Amino acid sequence: MRFSGLLYQAGPLTVIPYRLCVHPEAGPLFWYDEQAADALGPGFRRGDAALSQHVPRGASLSAEACDLAFELMSQAFTRYFADQVPRVVTCTSWLLDEQLAEYLPASSNIIGFQRRFEVVPGGRDDAEEILTHVFGPDRPGDLSQLPEDTTLQRAVLQHLRAGRNWRVRTGWIALPPSGEPSV
Repeated sequence: MRFSGLLYQAGPLTVIPYRLCVHPEAGPLFWYDEQAADALGPGFRRGDAALSQHVPRGASLSAEACDLAFELMSQAFTRYFADQVPRVVTCTSWLLDEQLAEYLPASSNIIGFQRRFEVVPGGRDDAEEILTHVFGPDRPGDLSQLPEDTTLQRAVLQHLRAGRNWRVRTGWIALPPSGEPSV
């Protein structure tokens, strides 16, 4: 995607431009609601330009790194896509699972990242996604063989051993116009 010009780096985060849509199979805005979009105004309607934001494994989610990423997104897309400047950034990720707040301190970067987004109803159970991101794709299949070196690793395993599942959630954030303060 990077080589074809579809994936852009913005600080520690990556984004893919797309158009808002309503079909459940068409992208991260499976929650899209026409009335809510109309209330939010231009930039949030079907067909409007948007950015799908991704967090590469190991990327910093510090407040400073995220502020920089959203500012870079705003500047770059205002400059290079002036005819259709995206006003909304969406994220569909295990990082937005509110259950993480049960295990991580309120001061953690992951919880700070979550607070930036308006998380929408729904989601899907997907323990495999969080296991892959936290422990890597080549990890042992047996949970007892996984390391518990970090608070996040311990949280993921404790949650799964208790018979619970992790969820992938979708959230959105309004992208500030270039030149305005970061999110």
